[in-house]
Amino acid sequence: MKFLAKELAKLGLSILEAEVYLGLLQRKLTTAGALSKHIGMKRSTVYTVLDTLVQKGLVSTTQVDAVKNYRAESPDRIGDFLRKQKEELALKEGIFYSLAEDLDLLHKSNTIAPKITIYEGRKGVNTLLMRNLDDKPKEVLVIGEHMKGKDHISQYTNRRIEMGVPTRV
Repeated sequence: MKFLAKELAKLGLSILEAEVYLGLLQRKLTTAGALSKHIGMKRSTVYTVLDTLVQKGLVSTTQVDAVKNYRAESPDRIGDFLRKQKEELALKEGIFYSLAEDLDLLHKSNTIAPKITIYEGRKGVNTLLMRNLDDKPKEVLVIGEHMKGKDHISQYTNRRIEMGVPTRV
């Protein structure tokens, strides 16, 4: 079950959404309280997650004796959810590209380059390395420990080699 939840999370669901959806697939038609007991999750959390799954079209509701019941929609609806995400991403990408030039002009005209920039963690190191290549250096001088095998270092090295930038350690 955990494996399926992790795989569904790769498709854009949260782990909680995936667990609730999988619990509903097992229960067919059920109340939030019964589902909460079945999957071992707080009822208030289940209600919140069910609402998001209804919005995503993966869960439907029905009234049985004045009690709200939930049913998982067919797994085929996940494909619909993915197509919707793809369309939304394409729309966002179009908006970004229409704004990119204006944003870039604002960035270049109104910003003062900071004297000190702090980079934290693995993402920070990756950003620093790639920014270094964005400046199109003639040569890269390395003072310090050589780090082999790190993904971000390999990515940087491959790009540096493609650009024809020599290095000295």
